[in-house]
Amino acid sequence: VAQARALLCGAVDPSGGKPSPEVCAMLMAHSAFETGRWQKMFNFNAGNVTTLGVLPYYLNPPSDTRHLYRSYDSAAEGFGDFVNFLGGRYRKAFALLGSGDPAAYVRELKAAGYFEGPEPTYAAGVASLYREFLAGSTVTT
Repeated sequence: VAQARALLCGAVDPSGGKPSPEVCAMLMAHSAFETGRWQKMFNFNAGNVTTLGVLPYYLNPPSDTRHLYRSYDSAAEGFGDFVNFLGGRYRKAFALLGSGDPAAYVRELKAAGYFEGPEPTYAAGVASLYREFLAGSTVTT
């Protein structure tokens, strides 16, 4: 958790500025939801983001031939690209990172085609993780 927080929050402002606890918690919640709390994060892909033409790639799971996922050489590279990807392709959602409103954030992701599953399930998962990570933002993990 501490490494994910450091990498995600650091990627928001690589100059060393400190994003708000809300921004960090939303990014952590999104990444954790997508990767099963980073237990199902393969090749340092912090959001299980598909390639969209970016190589190298891997299959996740290996039998899933519909999606090719981005692959990275390090956690810093993967977490950094996840933040850049969101900020570049999903600007409306990215603008809501500090809003404290996971449902609005997820709604914008869904509207922009980020995920295919049911929005209520995705929103509930991200909201639960957001509250957990926001509460833990003052705790050293």
